Amino acid sequence: MEDLVIEQQLTIETVSKSEAVSFVKNRYDEQRTTAKSSGLQNDFDFDKITQEKLTNTTELLTVIPIKTKAQQQRRRALFLRVGSQIESMIYHEFAESSFTNDTFSGIVLMTRLNGDFIRAYRLKNNKYVVDLAPNKKNQSGQKGTQNTSRTIDGGDLHEVIVINSYKDPSAFVSLNEMGKEVPITISWNSLGSGGDPNPSDNEELEFKINSDELNGKAKCINDLLNKKDSSYVKNLLSNFQGESEFDIKIVSQDVIISNVSGKPINGSTTEPVNSVIVIKISTSQANLNPNLVVARTILHEYIHADIFRKLKTNDTSLPQIQDFKKIFELYADNLDKDHSAMADLYINSMLAALKEFHKMQLPNDYDAYINYYGEEPNDAFYEALAWVGLKDNNVDAWVKLPEAKKEEINNMGSRIDKLGKISPCTN
Repeated sequence: MEDLVIEQQLTIETVSKSEAVSFVKNRYDEQRTTAKSSGLQNDFDFDKITQEKLTNTTELLTVIPIKTKAQQQRRRALFLRVGSQIESMIYHEFAESSFTNDTFSGIVLMTRLNGDFIRAYRLKNNKYVVDLAPNKKNQSGQKGTQNTSRTIDGGDLHEVIVINSYKDPSAFVSLNEMGKEVPITISWNSLGSGGDPNPSDNEELEFKINSDELNGKAKCINDLLNKKDSSYVKNLLSNFQGESEFDIKIVSQDVIISNVSGKPINGSTTEPVNSVIVIKISTSQANLNPNLVVARTILHEYIHADIFRKLKTNDTSLPQIQDFKKIFELYADNLDKDHSAMADLYINSMLAALKEFHKMQLPNDYDAYINYYGEEPNDAFYEALAWVGLKDNNVDAWVKLPEAKKEEINNMGSRIDKLGKISPCTN
């Protein structure tokens, strides 16, 4: 009988990034009409999805950050295949102080994606203190109570004495509570870098950028975006890297006319010809636009080019390419699938890139903003800038945003015209 049990032990496998994205979308689409927590789908930060190391196995844990406005709180969805099933949980952290890469003090809460309670405990400097349980009014299974991650938080838990076989929790989180019994003891370092398990592999993306035919303000901004010591372009595209046979050429053109509207536009990107994808940046529009808007235009077009690189490559054997194509297929029903994918997968990375670029590469403009508005530019401002070129196409991600959020973005977007337009380069 013991031999039979051993033979039936379940295996664990990595869940691909595309499978995790599809799993989330399908799960919340099914609950959209009834579940109060279905809005959580819009909080999943798909553009920052990672695959991270586990102990005692070469398989990887797929991790999707979940956005939250609460201070000192972090949420991440974890995915692992156990047997033939994808198992998942949401890993919540309620910190007593700021998060660090070394220690954590606060409450850890594990729930299912639907909010059902799994386990909670308190840590002090990575050391186990006590197990916690939901207050009775929030315990799963009671009639009339929906136990979701939006109703249970650190304040809804009380200390309990637990007699079980758990090892003392620490920054290395045991994942043996994920759905079915995991056949081996595995754990995940929740304080890890948050990136892929081999970050050194991400230092260089395998493509060349030729900017010899770029000039003027666009040339200046592009050079700043592609500085060797801090390439904002390669950092932005690093989440979906992978080799392909195409390089990128970025050129200046006086006027670029949209094939759809017939009006002048800031830039365009064409499908690869002779292994080269060409980005065109309008000189006339660049001269009219603020420097930070030109930076946004260039980053926007690099994303288009990178999408072409992944979709048009003949080498489909690479797992990174397969993964991206599967994710992109999720947008097949969208009229503007390129911009729909960009809104879901890149908007937050674009926000982060513009925020850092503004402060580090355009310091005079950054200071001028503070002097004019009496405050530093916040994330809402950079998010509004990132949405330019996307929201006007009525993509799903924009349509699904709450009206109050759209109004905030539009209001902050009105500040864009106040940014500096004089090229930061002296020559």
